Amino acid sequence: MKNQFTLLLTLLLSTSSIFAQDVDVTVSTSNVNPIIKAGEYTLLSWSVKSRNNTATEENKIKFYLSQDSVLNDEDLFLGGSVAPELIEGSESQIHYTWIQIPSNVTTGNYNVLFYVDADNEIAEVSESDNIKAEFVEVAPSLKSDLVVASTDLPLVGTEGNQIEIGWTVRNQGLAISSPTSLSVYLSETPEITATSIKLLETNVITINSGAHIADEAIVTLPSDSSIDGGVVGKRYIVFDVDENGDVRESNETNNMDFKRVTIERTAADLVSTSQIAYGSIDYYAPHAKDVFYNVQFTVENQGTDNSGTVSVAKCYLSIDDQLDDNDQLIRTINIPDLNANGETYEVDFSDRWDHYVPSGPGGSSSLEDKLYLLYNYKVIIVLDVQDSITESNEDNNTSSHAITTEPSQQGFRTSESRTTAFPVPAEDVLNVSVANNTTITLYDTSNGAVVIDKAFTKAGQYRIDTTSLKRGIYILKDNKGKEISIVKE
Repeated sequence: MKNQFTLLLTLLLSTSSIFAQDVDVTVSTSNVNPIIKAGEYTLLSWSVKSRNNTATEENKIKFYLSQDSVLNDEDLFLGGSVAPELIEGSESQIHYTWIQIPSNVTTGNYNVLFYVDADNEIAEVSESDNIKAEFVEVAPSLKSDLVVASTDLPLVGTEGNQIEIGWTVRNQGLAISSPTSLSVYLSETPEITATSIKLLETNVITINSGAHIADEAIVTLPSDSSIDGGVVGKRYIVFDVDENGDVRESNETNNMDFKRVTIERTAADLVSTSQIAYGSIDYYAPHAKDVFYNVQFTVENQGTDNSGTVSVAKCYLSIDDQLDDNDQLIRTINIPDLNANGETYEVDFSDRWDHYVPSGPGGSSSLEDKLYLLYNYKVIIVLDVQDSITESNEDNNTSSHAITTEPSQQGFRTSESRTTAFPVPAEDVLNVSVANNTTITLYDTSNGAVVIDKAFTKAGQYRIDTTSLKRGIYILKDNKGKEISIVKE
């Protein structure tokens, strides 16, 4: 029993000699670059020891930026590391720690404080020698800093087709940049991920401090079927300058920018172009004349896919630009399957105009008056009326075009009066067709009084309210010598 007590006492005395009042951990070596640049990383080297060569436990070492050599609450914490356990009589090896000086630190003279046992984990003989200071100068960063300052691309693209993109790269750092590259990705998110698709990688030349360069390129969007999960829908075009880290920058986290794009499926898109409509007087049989219209237009597939089938187009004569039930169908045309990206089909047809122009009192059956009345009409062209084609734009299938004079008859229109009036007899409304700068006057034949007097600056057909006129015969005169008898019922 006595021997056991003696052994226990010996162990207690031995332990207290290891971790007792002789322990005093301190920083033995500390090194830092004497010039540190704001916003940049710098490497610290350090080692620790116990002044009395006693063993010490593992503890924390922390690093601060201070305007003096004394640690206080205003000092800036830069980072920390683990100071290793020391066995009796040993000193630690040299350790290395990277720290970054924040970019908003004011330039000037400072100290970097190396603070061992920073959390007071060890009971020491003295707590006043745990900090060692190294003088440094914080200077402005002289590194470059590349950013994608702006981007340009269409809001909508089509799978498998090309789009034009543009960008501006600016060097907002304080040093000229070295050559690097810019990469462009198609991504589901505004970041570059493992599923992002690289569309372009292009060289970026050196850029002076504060300068910028602008560039553009044509890129091809992948087709939906070639990518797992597809590409149709809302996506992002992500621009990343210096992706491979070729340039030493003061800030490595601001190299990307992005813009949203909607990718649509390929589809046909039929439109009518080069519309021409003529009105003319011509022969339709030996020694017989009448009024004709001639319509010409081109159907173009401006979409990115073939139309795939025969479609139906219809042409109407309308008094205005709006298609309604009162408009006259004049031709139905079968349009063949058109290839993508611009294949065309030419349409050209003529026909007699069978619109009735009253004759007799107040009316005229002259071909000239009939032709002038035709000029008030427009040709409305409607493509794919049966919706047999899936199109990328279903809102551009209808167009209208005014009927004009056939080139061979240009002189004819200016040599005759254009004023016509119908119906005769009239009830509540009298339709009057006039040329430019025409004045019309309606006289009551019973007393010679002027009952209507109107001036028109533009040619066209106008509606005149006659509900207030009493029944009888009237004379309509224009300022170009034309007289028309009007009967009011």
